[in-house]
Amino acid sequence: MLSPMLDLEPLFRGFRGLETDRLRLRPVQLGDAQSLYTIMSDPKVVEFFGAPVMGSLAEAEAACERQVEAFSRHEGFQLGLELKSSGEFIGLAGFWRWVKPHFRGEIGYQLAQAHWGQGFMVEALRPILSRGFECDVHAVEANIHPSNLASRRVLEKLGFREEGYQREWYFENGKFADNVLFGLRADEFTEGRQR
Repeated sequence: MLSPMLDLEPLFRGFRGLETDRLRLRPVQLGDAQSLYTIMSDPKVVEFFGAPVMGSLAEAEAACERQVEAFSRHEGFQLGLELKSSGEFIGLAGFWRWVKPHFRGEIGYQLAQAHWGQGFMVEALRPILSRGFECDVHAVEANIHPSNLASRRVLEKLGFREEGYQREWYFENGKFADNVLFGLRADEFTEGRQR
């Protein structure tokens, strides 16, 4: 029987990181700021992100501090993606928002443009989602810009389904923007899913 609210402690307890064939997934560190700045100052990376490009290394340092703090307080489970072959930090992926009374979480992710189209984000998100579902997360959502076809493909490969189209849902960069809501329930997720 489920507790009255999602308990995130098992998600974080004893967490040492995750590994895939090509990636190490580990908590963000303050030393990731330069790499994060390089990624988030690329206009193509943030095109559908709903925010302007990152303007300074100081912004990246502050973002890393927020990630470290959120992880230490068990509020955010965003992980750094590191290539096993070189140790290069290439992006972030994971849970950034929780709706504990409803056993729900929301994922977000960013990847350096040089590594697009190689399957890294699907590879990273599979074990992250698996860990969440093992810890009683019932459903996961993702929100994307309707024109972000690459992100749509990532979600569909993981088994997410489109659940809604929200017109002028966000006000970003001085204008209203639409949103597409995707969802995935625990009983729909298959870790080894291939498409």
